Amino acid sequence: MKQLSYRTKSFVTVLIIFTIILFSFWNESPNNIYPAIEVNDSSIGYYQSTTCNISLFNVVVNNINNSQKIKYNNNK
Repeated sequence: MKQLSYRTKSFVTVLIIFTIILFSFWNESPNNIYPAIEVNDSSIGYYQSTTCNISLFNVVVNNINNSQKIKYNNNK
């Protein structure tokens, strides 16, 4: 059986860690009935009340061409 090189092992390890981190932002509630909508001044309340239902990935994808400056930060 052929041994994997150090570089290959490192790449696989980084890929697995990256996938685990990304999955947490991609994962969405299985019973989600709330779609991700464009972020603007009037939709802030919508996102404050449905924070656990909509994935960050869906919010980012739906706001790629948003003309407003959006800052994503964690809530400590």
